[in-house]
Amino acid sequence: MQSMLRTLFIAALIHGSVDPALAVPGDVEPGFNPLANGEVASATLQPDGRILIGGAFTTVGGVARNRIARLNADGTLDTGFNPNANADVRGMMVQANGKILISGQFTEVGGITHNRIARLNVEGTLDTGFNPNVSDWIHSMVEQADGKIVIGGEFWTVNGVTHHYLARLNADGTLDNSFNPTISDLVRNTQLQADGKIVIGGQFWTVNGVARNYSARLNPDGTLDTSFNPNANSSVRSTAIQADGKILIGGDFTTVSGVARTRIARFNGDGTLDTGFDPNAGGSVRSMVQQANGKLVIGGNFTTVGGVTRNRIARLNADGSLDTGFDPTVNGNAVPSGSASGILPLNIGANTLSVRVICGRRCEWRMNWAV
Repeated sequence: MQSMLRTLFIAALIHGSVDPALAVPGDVEPGFNPLANGEVASATLQPDGRILIGGAFTTVGGVARNRIARLNADGTLDTGFNPNANADVRGMMVQANGKILISGQFTEVGGITHNRIARLNVEGTLDTGFNPNVSDWIHSMVEQADGKIVIGGEFWTVNGVTHHYLARLNADGTLDNSFNPTISDLVRNTQLQADGKIVIGGQFWTVNGVARNYSARLNPDGTLDTSFNPNANSSVRSTAIQADGKILIGGDFTTVSGVARTRIARFNGDGTLDTGFDPNAGGSVRSMVQQANGKLVIGGNFTTVGGVTRNRIARLNADGSLDTGFDPTVNGNAVPSGSASGILPLNIGANTLSVRVICGRRCEWRMNWAV
């Protein structure tokens, strides 16, 4: 079968535009240019196609927007959305009901005290009834089917109650006291399995007093799932769960379960290593997004994958081999930052996948290619 022609259009806030008539794959797409004046640390797609961005910026397109803004699908500013956080917004999540969870270093949103986490109504006003009062950074948030929210990060207390690094909130933001696993150090990422189990990764070495190096799986009640023990030898910075139940981990490690795996590995649902999957990234893997066709987009600070040059972003086939037809650059150059720290799927059509790549330092890319 003749392969589809792949096209790639990249929008980078730190680059100039080109004449659309002369554009070739790898040139900047001039129609998308939000112009944030500071770091963009996170982005989230709403079901209507609008895009939430958070970070350290104070203007977007020359208009005051403190650390959080919403863009229309074409990159223009949604002028009716202005939550106004007083410090960095590092994470965002759209809930099933359309409300928006934000996390970061802020202590106020819209002039009202909310420590490190808040919830916005769809139009951007503060949900004043939701106030968990978390003591420090939240790195990850995930919503359960019952509306409860699992949070992981660097915090020690939630609503004044001791919960080290991992906690679960009720739908109204109060603490779920029935869930209190003991984690030895920070949790960077959380993922929910279809059966309600929770996969976590980070910098910890024990869970509930049992040795678990950098990655673990919890039962829905917070007890340790003893069947899953990747035993990585360094930090796990990203996780993903495939439709078939297999579990992907990425990070700084070079071995898992005593077997060489350089920065990315895959486990079967029963916790055993998938020995046929070995992409071999030449640097940290910090973000992963699974496509519907089984391919995997990865971002990080690597410069090779499987020994082939790939600057900070690459795509893998379902078996872990490199997709050699996917090699994004900006005007022939590598990603202009130390790390592609986030990859956000924006839209999946019949023939194309669109994503945003977050690389900090005022940098965002929008990319489109055939699936």
